[in-house]
Amino acid sequence: MHETDFRQQSAHPLFAFGDTIHPDNAAALNAVLSGEGGRKKQVVDQLWGRVSDSLVLLGSPTSEGLSRLVFGYQEAPNRADCLLKGGLASSLPFSWNLDGTQIKARAKRWVSGISQPTERPNWSIQGSQNRRWYPDLRGDDFLKTDYLLITKIPNILVDEDRGSGHFIVSIGGAHGTGTRSIERVLSNRSVLRKIVDELNIDPENPASWPDAYQILLRVGKIEHDAQSGSRPKDVEYVDSRRISESSDWWNTWRKSLAPAMAKLRSESESGTEKSS
Repeated sequence: MHETDFRQQSAHPLFAFGDTIHPDNAAALNAVLSGEGGRKKQVVDQLWGRVSDSLVLLGSPTSEGLSRLVFGYQEAPNRADCLLKGGLASSLPFSWNLDGTQIKARAKRWVSGISQPTERPNWSIQGSQNRRWYPDLRGDDFLKTDYLLITKIPNILVDEDRGSGHFIVSIGGAHGTGTRSIERVLSNRSVLRKIVDELNIDPENPASWPDAYQILLRVGKIEHDAQSGSRPKDVEYVDSRRISESSDWWNTWRKSLAPAMAKLRSESESGTEKSS
């Protein structure tokens, strides 16, 4: 049985408090761990960790550092609130639109532990033919809905032989409210049944699960509370796609990440030496 590590390296500009996990991502972590029957898993909080295992990345590229690398997002020089995407990940059925310079609307929500509402560009999910799903906002600009994107791909962070059988699962909302909605997804049988049907999966046959897929969900009935944060109470299925690419395609993606991973590994090892 392969080991699974859960990972969240805080890269969020409004919540980069050292090793402190973002509250919305922490809520997602607790939900997934509960779904695993409460079994304790290792939580990796460094840019270079046990990447040879299977990984669950908690949060979109706005808040999770390794997700930026995997899905090809980079900060635009001298442009605030702007992550530009590139590479093979851009051809996936769904991705996050995180270019704040192209988004006029601002979305508000409460985050537990922060004394005032956070306000960010109203990030969206982008599909094929440039279709975009924007969260709905109330009259006071607080989130009325949000979106959650779940992506499973082979572990492309390691050599092909080492990564055989291992995977990466990304759980990331347009905003953090969407990320924490994974709890609602895992407890909603009708949504889970819809996902299984649309992806043509036989729950009794593990071999029927695709090696790579994406699932898009909409969350709503968001309760905004200054102490506990903005929490969704409802979730609904939007779309899903199997990802059927050749081994050469995945290996090309893998090779494109190798230089960045080598650099991160070197920086991590250098930091470890300095602290020892």
